[in-house]
Amino acid sequence: SVERLSTLDAYAGLADQVHHNDQLIEAVYRPNMDRSLGEPALGSIEVRGWGRMVQTTPISAPLTLLRFSPNGAALLAAEQLPGGGEQVYLITPDIRRAPVVATPGHITRLSWRPDSNGVVIHSVQGEQLTLTLARFAPSIVAAVIADLPAANYAASLVPLTWDAADLLWIAPDQSGVATLWRAPLRSLIPERVELMDAR
Repeated sequence: SVERLSTLDAYAGLADQVHHNDQLIEAVYRPNMDRSLGEPALGSIEVRGWGRMVQTTPISAPLTLLRFSPNGAALLAAEQLPGGGEQVYLITPDIRRAPVVATPGHITRLSWRPDSNGVVIHSVQGEQLTLTLARFAPSIVAAVIADLPAANYAASLVPLTWDAADLLWIAPDQSGVATLWRAPLRSLIPERVELMDAR
């Protein structure tokens, strides 16, 4: 409803919800109001809908992102690193919090695989837009697949799509020619597919 969306907006992006199989799953960041009493945690992430009990995960650094996977079975959270960049974690009902990757700069966008087995993390540092590909099965692995000039991509929007096994995207090669690239989810190694027809 409009009222619920307004409530989520009030958390400045530090809340998310998804409907899966007619069930609402939601996550909300709760700041720690008792830190002055010696409690080290800055706050916690509360997830409702993964079971009868609310799942609570404490965090120790400023939270910058909360986003569910399309199937609601996983939650990505990012914390600000002291030296810059953001540390991404995967939170699931059976794994409290597993590190995924540290990204440069600030995360501006996520592009999930429809089956929730992988995600592309878009982050910007200075004039550079970095695409980091992460997969979650059979193990958690992540790698940078492209560094692009941020000025060429409004709102960090890179043309990309997923096929059965790969991520496909369009970006210039070293000569500045628009090129179709591929990164298989099994290897995360970017490969040039073909030059784009400029006609």
